[in-house]
Amino acid sequence: MKKTFLVQNLSDYIKVVGDIKKDVEVQNDGDCELWFRGQSSKEYKLLPKGLRVQKVIHRGKGLQRPGIDLEILDLKKLLGEFKRKSLGFIADKPKNDFEWMFLAQHYGLHTRLLDWSTNALVGLYFSLPKNTVINTKSEDYIELSNSFNLSLDNIDENKLEEALIHCIEDNKTNMGDSFISTVYVLNPSRINNETVGVNGAIDIADNFEEYKHYLNPIDLETGNNEFPICVQSPYIDKRIISQSGCFTLHGYYCDALEFYQAISNSIYEILIPHTSISKIKSELHIMGINEHFIYQDLQSLTETIGEKEIENFYREPASL
Repeated sequence: MKKTFLVQNLSDYIKVVGDIKKDVEVQNDGDCELWFRGQSSKEYKLLPKGLRVQKVIHRGKGLQRPGIDLEILDLKKLLGEFKRKSLGFIADKPKNDFEWMFLAQHYGLHTRLLDWSTNALVGLYFSLPKNTVINTKSEDYIELSNSFNLSLDNIDENKLEEALIHCIEDNKTNMGDSFISTVYVLNPSRINNETVGVNGAIDIADNFEEYKHYLNPIDLETGNNEFPICVQSPYIDKRIISQSGCFTLHGYYCDALEFYQAISNSIYEILIPHTSISKIKSELHIMGINEHFIYQDLQSLTETIGEKEIENFYREPASL
């Protein structure tokens, strides 16, 4: 069973990351490399964008097979279109289809890649919703209020946070999941050992011939490509560099990472109640982790400047 932690500020988070690192080091005989992925709601599955668009053919209890249990987008066609239409926007042409896939992923194309980072603070940043006001479903409020005798008309942040903490401590994290952000943590060696018997993350672009069957894994006869693997990307783009980019790459089956028991047991969860978001955002800003640090472009620079000025504007009282 995966281990779950609760944090309410940056100090808590740093301590928990240290505890996870020690735990991984003991279990992996010294190999304690950690990857981090932040998601703004615990409801979201660890599923690549390219596998989220589905048409169900037959929903069984086992692993979901493309073309048999469900239909997915033609990801090979999408990558081909990206390659054809993006050449005028890039300085250095990628050397193979894996490098093309990494580049396309960082600009939002549907692929089988799921983003992770070697930077714990980057993972935390991505777990924080951009808006302070979170869009939550009314049934989430109702379930929490009924379970903890809270009035819907008078549910304030302190009571909501107390209810969420009780849910997490009692392992009832399905209650109010949309109020909880999550940072997932994994060790790439443990995942790759479970799925393909390899130690460490795979430099897949430099080993193109050995792993090219992962480009179009619907054809199982081309190799052992059924399950997800942890892969590294060459630093071919500013966004990949600034976010310390690394990825899990899904194979033939179309299930979320947590569906595979061997993988799920190797993933740690750090849960963050949304009532703690504003405080953690402020602490990350002090550490220099902001929109511009993450994306390193002019748009992110203007957003960071504007966000800081708006924060200062509302902090000071109006002039008489």
